[in-house]
Amino acid sequence: VEYIYSDSSTLCAVSNSSSRVFRGDYINFQKRNLAYFNATELKSNINLREAKFSNDIIAKTYQPSTIIDSPRNKIFDFGLNHTGGIKCHIKGKKGTIVTVKYSEFTNPDGSLNFMSSAYSDFKEEEFVPPFYSCKANKYPVIQKNTYILSGDIDYIEPLFSYRCYRYIQIECNNDIEIIDLESALIHSDIKQISTFESSSKMLNHFYNCYIQTQFCNLHSGLTTDCPHREKIAYTGDGQIVSEALLRNFDAVSFFDKWLDDVIASQGIDGYVPNSAPDMAGGGGHFWGYAITAIPLNIYKMTGDKSFLTRSYNAMFKWIKYLSKTRGENGLLTSNGLRWFLGDWLAPEPIKSDTIYVNTIAFCLSIENFLKVNKILGNPEDLQLIHLLEKTKIAINEHYFNKDTFSYSSDNQGETLLALYADVVEPQYLSQVRNSFINKYKENDYHIDTGIVCTPILFEMLSKLSSDDIALRLLIQQDYPSFAYMLKNETTYPEHWSKKWIAYKQNDDGEAILEPTGDVSHCHPMFGAIVPWIQ
Repeated sequence: VEYIYSDSSTLCAVSNSSSRVFRGDYINFQKRNLAYFNATELKSNINLREAKFSNDIIAKTYQPSTIIDSPRNKIFDFGLNHTGGIKCHIKGKKGTIVTVKYSEFTNPDGSLNFMSSAYSDFKEEEFVPPFYSCKANKYPVIQKNTYILSGDIDYIEPLFSYRCYRYIQIECNNDIEIIDLESALIHSDIKQISTFESSSKMLNHFYNCYIQTQFCNLHSGLTTDCPHREKIAYTGDGQIVSEALLRNFDAVSFFDKWLDDVIASQGIDGYVPNSAPDMAGGGGHFWGYAITAIPLNIYKMTGDKSFLTRSYNAMFKWIKYLSKTRGENGLLTSNGLRWFLGDWLAPEPIKSDTIYVNTIAFCLSIENFLKVNKILGNPEDLQLIHLLEKTKIAINEHYFNKDTFSYSSDNQGETLLALYADVVEPQYLSQVRNSFINKYKENDYHIDTGIVCTPILFEMLSKLSSDDIALRLLIQQDYPSFAYMLKNETTYPEHWSKKWIAYKQNDDGEAILEPTGDVSHCHPMFGAIVPWIQ
């Protein structure tokens, strides 16, 4: 590795531009003669390490079709949702202010809809927060870039920031001429290594939408939840799509880097945050579960045990942290944090019991650790095996309904989770399986799960030799369904309805996230069903 250090003899220039992740690009082309100053010499030692993953690149460009083309208001459609920014030459009067606004979709009247990027309690002109609130905020946070023209022909291209959009609107206070406009697709330098094509146009569409969505959410060695509103590497979303990512992309080095981020983000007490690097965000124990799921998924794809040995202590710390939150009844209590989600973004407001869902996450974390123990040839951890069995007994005592052979209220994957985590007692296994399968027949083959349980649903139906039911769920046309969600879309929306609805924030029924407006149209997590399709 070669290290290059700067000293005070190096000159730096005051730039005529700025570029920030959320606030976007600003360039004043009028400023040509920039002031130089001496760089600050760093006195402290810096521990530099070679990057494990490459930087972002311009992967391809898209040509626009014109919707509106007037001298001071132009709207263009690039054909599909993507991340990046526009490239073009602009000619206009000196001092002309040009604003480029980015949008994922349009209103019925053809105007651009900016409500999927974020909401704020402040007017967009006054304040642009980096993150959004799920409360019923008043104003959209518009993705935009601003340029001040020099009077000559100025060249615009993306700087550090990237946007998520299909449409752009270019506004200005004087007439302008736009030359050779195109849009750059920007994402991490990563190759797609698998493809899928079938006789079903619908399944092909589901697959292609995932690939485009995942490309849009791969930046700087992170897999984000969305490329505009939050841009956070959620541990939940990342582990949910990890198998799909590893199957379809050359992503081993990518996860090699991100696994370091997850481990580094772990608290001293063993808590794994909802994002890594830790940028807060909502979640629950199925988010921190990533510390046990990701190493195993990489191992399954590569056979490389080093990912397991590197994560071993972090896994154990995570389980110890969770075990300390067990109540007298043997179930996990809330983690005491603001967020304690269950199966997030199911079709209807959360009806499932969050204590139950998060206790299942605890069981699965232990099971993963025991698998790793066995793969590495370590002695059996009898204490953990006993703890797992005690927790499963507690779940059956509190949540198993012997009259209906289902778990909890049988809402949104609750019985599914019991089967998946091997919680069901052997003498009831056949009846519980039948109850689970019949639920979807009685529901006219509609999905009732969110981001955690949806990929598990298809996997479990296959294990129970019910691929016919899984396929009917997948190709269902009306709401809630993949076909409904992906109609007229080129990337995966965040919710089956494409709208926010009310949700419980934790195990306290009074903590409700109020419904707002449109959700993001570029979230990869529901694409986690792609391995089942393949």
